[in-house]
Amino acid sequence: QSGKLRMLAVMSGERSPAFPEVPTAKEQGLPELEVETWYGLFAPAGTPMEVVNRLNRDINSLLTDPQIKDLLSRQGMAAAGGTPERFGALVKQELARWTRVVDLAGIKAD
Repeated sequence: QSGKLRMLAVMSGERSPAFPEVPTAKEQGLPELEVETWYGLFAPAGTPMEVVNRLNRDINSLLTDPQIKDLLSRQGMAAAGGTPERFGALVKQELARWTRVVDLAGIKAD
């Protein structure tokens, strides 16, 4: 915003609410260069579903709070709640995607 850097693109699927004038990588002709940042809460294996559902309900409620939504938006994030099942599917999808990237790039842990 100070003009010292020039943003070329955002890597999310949609333009960032914090930088709406900056196009996506897809809009710049790089459709495969899409990376979403996400946050989630994990619980230990075997946590009772009653506890998981209560946490999920409470977090989803927080994400509808206008102050929370505004705070996230100012940081370029969008509040998006969901279900434990949907979050589990996202984690599996991301694991498969990044496992493939690591394998193709030959990345090894030291």
